[in-house]
Amino acid sequence: MEPIPCYAPECDRLAFAKGLCQRCYDRVRFGRPIGVRLRAPNGERTAWLRAAIESHGDECSLWPYECLPNGYGQICWQGKKRYIHHVALILDGREPPVRPLVTRHLCNSRSCVNPRHIVVGTQKENMADKKGRRQ
Repeated sequence: MEPIPCYAPECDRLAFAKGLCQRCYDRVRFGRPIGVRLRAPNGERTAWLRAAIESHGDECSLWPYECLPNGYGQICWQGKKRYIHHVALILDGREPPVRPLVTRHLCNSRSCVNPRHIVVGTQKENMADKKGRRQ
């Protein structure tokens, strides 16, 4: 059988699963877009995040830039690397979680930055959300 190239735009690797290379497959698996630029000019990410938060729609606002292997986006905010959903809470006028509290994504998308989909709660509540979505 002849190797199949990855069908993602501008990707020249060989397919690993479902027509995607390992890298693109992992991006899709964690809800991240494929075929996007990984480096952005200074300020572009923050500007995108502010615009996404101000839109106040009900749909997910998925982080279009690179994400960590755990599926969460990260940004440098006030000199520190922070998760994008924590910065989304700050820009929405709320406080990010402090241990033992965690951030819960009601939409089940780790790369979503819509403040309506992000709430602070306990790990037990987060696991109950996950269990409820499986049923």
